[in-house]
Amino acid sequence: MSAVLRSLSDHELLSRTRALTAQERKVTLSLLLHLNEIERRSLYLKQGYSSLFDYCTSHLKLSESAAMRRIKTARCIARFPEVCALLEAGDVNLSTVSRVSAILTATNKDDVLMRIKGKSQRDVDAVVAEYAPRAAVPPDRVRTVMVPVAALGIRTPRVANDECNEIYRRSGGKDSATSEGETRTARSPKPETEMLAVIEFSARAPFMKKMRVVRSLAAHRLQGAVSFEHVFELLMDYFIEREDPERRHQRRESRAGAASKAPHENTDPRNIPAHIRDQVFVRDGGRCTYIGANGKQCESTHALQVDHIIPVARGGTSNIENLRLLCAKHNRLEAERLMGQWRPENRATRPEAALPASH
Repeated sequence: MSAVLRSLSDHELLSRTRALTAQERKVTLSLLLHLNEIERRSLYLKQGYSSLFDYCTSHLKLSESAAMRRIKTARCIARFPEVCALLEAGDVNLSTVSRVSAILTATNKDDVLMRIKGKSQRDVDAVVAEYAPRAAVPPDRVRTVMVPVAALGIRTPRVANDECNEIYRRSGGKDSATSEGETRTARSPKPETEMLAVIEFSARAPFMKKMRVVRSLAAHRLQGAVSFEHVFELLMDYFIEREDPERRHQRRESRAGAASKAPHENTDPRNIPAHIRDQVFVRDGGRCTYIGANGKQCESTHALQVDHIIPVARGGTSNIENLRLLCAKHNRLEAERLMGQWRPENRATRPEAALPASH
C-alpha cells in the first residue's frame, strides 16, 4: 500500500484523502443510525449486555471515550434528525455534537447548531456554558498511570544474583556466565511498577466540610498524614462492612449457632426476607445472571435486583430456587417478556418490580 501511495501525484493523494474523509463521515453516520436502532430494539440487552455502552466497548471494541461520543451523538440525531446533514457535511463532528447534546431543545436547536458549526471544542464549551452554567464545571474523570513501586514507599524484595541472571536470560538477554578470567555480572530486573488511578471530581463546600471532619476523626486510626485515599478507603470499608450482602450473610451465619430459633416462615411471596436476598446475592456471585441469545452472561454488578424466575402473578414463590439476581434493565426485559410491556394505564396489572438486593 505504501508503494502505491508513493506513486501518486500530489493532486491524486490530496483528492483521495478528501474522498476518504467524506466516506468516513458517511460510514460514521450510518453507524450512529445503526446504534439508534439497536437501542430502540434493546438488542444489546438480548445479547447479554447491561447497556449500549457495554455493548460498544465489549462487543464492538470501541474505546470508552469513542463509545460515549457515538452514543451521545446517536441519541442526539434521534431527537434532532437535522444534525445528520451537518455531520455528513463536516460542519460539526462527534465531539461537538456529543458536547451540546445535553443542552439541545426544540426551541434552542437552531441557534445552538448555527453557533457551533465549524467551531473548536473551546468555542463549543463556551456555548454550552451559556445554556447550562453547571456544564462549565469539569466532569468527573478517572485516568490511570504507571508508577514505580519504590515511589510509593513500598520496599521491593531483594533478588539474588542467580535469580537476576535467570530473569535476564528469560527476557532474551545473553547468559551472564562468561569465560575464565572474566567476572560474572548480573543484570538487575526492571523496577516493579503499579497502576494507579488518578481521580478528579468537583466538590462543593458541604463536601469539603465533611471531609475535614472525617479526616479529624480518622487521625487517631491512621498514622502520619491522612491522605484523601486513606479517608475514602476508610469510608468504603465501613460502608461495605454494613451494606455488602455477602458480609451480612457471613455475620448471619456466624450467629446461627448461638440463636437456634426456627426461621420465620414467609407467607407473602412478594416479601423477600433480607436473609434470603443475601443468600441469593452470595450464590449468584453479586452479578446479573441473565444469559443472552448468544450465550453471553450479563454479569453486571450495577443496580442489582432479586427477581422471581416464575413471577408471583403466575404462582411463583420466594424460595431461593425461584430467585435470581438481575440488573435493573434485564429485570424489566424479562418482566416484559413474561408479562407483556407495561404501560401506565395497566397499573393494576403491572408485573411486580423485584426488590433491590441491598434492602
